[in-house]
Amino acid sequence: MGHVGIRRDDPDYYKLLVMDHILGTGPGFTDRISARLRDREGLAYTVNARIADTAGTEPGLFICYIGTDNENFAKVKKLFLEELNKIRDTKPTAEELADAKTYLIGSQMLQFATVSEIARQLVSIERYKLGFDYIDDYQKAIKSVTLEDIQEVAKKHLDPARMHLVAAGAVNEKGEPLGK
Repeated sequence: MGHVGIRRDDPDYYKLLVMDHILGTGPGFTDRISARLRDREGLAYTVNARIADTAGTEPGLFICYIGTDNENFAKVKKLFLEELNKIRDTKPTAEELADAKTYLIGSQMLQFATVSEIARQLVSIERYKLGFDYIDDYQKAIKSVTLEDIQEVAKKHLDPARMHLVAAGAVNEKGEPLGK
């Protein structure tokens, strides 16, 4: 499921990057979507939700993705929408926010670990006009994100009512499994 996202120069970019890690891209299945749909419900191996990764010079996408069995389609859709509404309606916990910030800041320099990654980062810095102070600016922006910011950007940029759904598999237009 998804809808139109943001441009890379959106002032909410870093807040959304932190939100992504709380909602659907955290490492080791620590994010809400992975913890619930994969670990607790056992509905999939691969599951994520993100908006910041696709931001570019043109608007990217907000995308929720899961690979699951046809029989779980309706349940998965319901749980995705519950989690999207939850992050819009309630602030994350202080622990969720601290963990996301720690991970994003701690892993930033790994993006500069090889010559090809350095080149990719330099191209991005130039393309998006992030400036020579990008590394420091990134860390300051991530550190400044608050619990209130997460809820605010979720309400502003995630709209379950505007979601478009794409399903590949043996389901009908209502998401019901097709007979065998």
